[in-house]
Amino acid sequence: MKKVKIYFFYAFLLGVLGVNTVGAQNSLVAISPSVKYDNAVKGAEKYLLPSSENPLDAIVKKLEAKSFNELHIYALAEADNIVFHGLSLCASNLEENKAELSKFKAFQVRIVFHSKVLGKTEEGKKFLNQLSEQMGNVVVVE
Repeated sequence: MKKVKIYFFYAFLLGVLGVNTVGAQNSLVAISPSVKYDNAVKGAEKYLLPSSENPLDAIVKKLEAKSFNELHIYALAEADNIVFHGLSLCASNLEENKAELSKFKAFQVRIVFHSKVLGKTEEGKKFLNQLSEQMGNVVVVE
């Protein structure tokens, strides 16, 4: 009887630890080389965006290679634009980047931009709504 309880306890622990490990690996953190990442997303897979490639295309390749529930993006930002190395996204050029942005529609992923200023103005809120529409996913700022 005692052995059964011990085995059950170990099975329970393995199940709990397994669920936590899987949950932690469902987040991808894409980091622009121009920003400092503070390790705020614990257990996530970290990806330093290559400076030799369009950052949106690089992120899509990562999402195609592995399934993620959340995408955390660390890039320079102002209230109404996001600046990666070599690419700036703002309301006036979303249409120019429509092809790259629409690739995100293939994934069921919550997109989180980490910024203290992005979306803080009316123009910024409008930009985020347009970005969310173009990407076909929920876009939030934390």
